Order: sequence, then C-alpha cells, then structure tokens
Amino acid sequence: MKAFRFWICIFCSFSFLGMPQEVFSKEKIQVPDYVVDISKDNTYNLKKIASKEVKPNEMTKHILEKSRVEIENPFLIQMLNKNRMKNAPFAIGYRAEIYLGEWPIAYHSQNTNVNWYYQKVNINYMDNQSEQKVVCMSYEQEANKEVRGGVTTQLQRMEDVQRMIEVQARKKTGLPLSFYTVVGAGTKGRGLYHVPAKHLGYLTAYVPAIHEEGEVTYAKVYLQLNGNQRRVCLRAINQKKVNAWIPIENHIAFGFDYRSTR
Repeated sequence: MKAFRFWICIFCSFSFLGMPQEVFSKEKIQVPDYVVDISKDNTYNLKKIASKEVKPNEMTKHILEKSRVEIENPFLIQMLNKNRMKNAPFAIGYRAEIYLGEWPIAYHSQNTNVNWYYQKVNINYMDNQSEQKVVCMSYEQEANKEVRGGVTTQLQRMEDVQRMIEVQARKKTGLPLSFYTVVGAGTKGRGLYHVPAKHLGYLTAYVPAIHEEGEVTYAKVYLQLNGNQRRVCLRAINQKKVNAWIPIENHIAFGFDYRSTR
C-alpha cells in the first residue's frame, strides 16, 4: 500500500524523530506558520498568577546598589522589601551582621532553543472512503491534557530558580512561557486540512517548549548594619549549570499526514 505523506511542518532544520529544534540569540523568536495561538479557543481557563517582576522599594534599592553582584531573585528582593528597620538617632557605632541564608541570586542565560514538538497532546483522524471527493478535517482536542516543564538539574531553592529562569526566558523570547499549562477538552482549531479520496488523514497536535541552558549564581547572603548604614554582603559566590524546559502557553504545533487506504 503506497503511502502519501504531507507534513505542513516540514522545514530544513528537522532533527531526529521529526522533532525540530531552533537555536536563538537575543532576538525574539519568530513563531512558524504551523504553530497556532489558541488563547481565545482554549476551553481550559488557565488561572495563572503572572510571574511579575518584583521591584525593590527605595530602601532595598539603596541596599542592593552597594552589592558587587546583581541580585535578581524576586523572593530575596521581596524579603528585603519587608525589612521594617528604621534609622535610629543613637545608632552611631552600632554594628551587626545578619545571616539571611544561601540563595540563588541571579540567572544568566547562555543558550535558548525551541522544540515546536515538545509533547504530543492530541490526534484527530478522518477516514475518507469517497471515490473522488476531497473532504476537510480540523483540530478538536479530545481530552484535557496537562503539559509540565521543569528544571532538569537538582538545585537548592528550586522555586526561586524556576522563577528567575522563567522571567529571563520570557524577556528573551517574547513568548508566554509557563512551567505548567493545560489544553482543554473541546478546544477547536479554525484551520482546515484536505484529505483526498480513499485516504486516511491524521492531524497531530503538539505543545511546544523552550529549552534554556545557563548558570545560576549562588551566594551566602548577609545583611550588614553599620550605624544607620545597611548593605548586602555576598560570600562563597559560586555558579551552577542549569537546564530547563518551559512549555509555551496556549500554542499548538500541527502535523498533518494522510495515507492511502487502497
């Protein structure tokens, strides 16, 4: 039985198992034509709390300005923002040092690529038994499908690391990224795919994901007090390699295939 195959997703950078990955620099990622934004059609309401960038208040900003290494960890910045210490009129000569723990303080992205076929989430079939007539098929999600990413390296304070990676990757790619996303049952696509007579059509849907490689900077963090002066002191600074997969929210990559039934 001779098979005819047509993939709308064919392009020159096909990798093994038909799973292409593209590598990007600092430029925003261009989404290919076969990847569709389903944000208006997804039946699953993604009640996601946005990963907002935590901004330091005036006191925290003053403290961080004196650090020799930039601190990006939003949880650490948030903790410093809650500092209730005020200037005291008789603080002259007062010295103290408070150990805040070992923290991941920054993430530096070294390599970013995208796998448009990160995880298969659905497949639709159309059996065209007609002798001459071409029929159309379209995408419809058959069941809720969860897609999870994650950091592949075991590190301390994993939630902090994930937040920093996600924030940096969003800025770098311009894409809606999340370590957890869902495609809801009944979600439908608007594109039509033609199945010739006496052929069986397959329409496969995938959730794409970004692959991040970089370094996380760790340090032991101290808050030093000298009179009314405060500053953050970092000790035992070290870098650790990290890899992470982050799914692209509300985006589906399609692969269309048809085969002869004769």
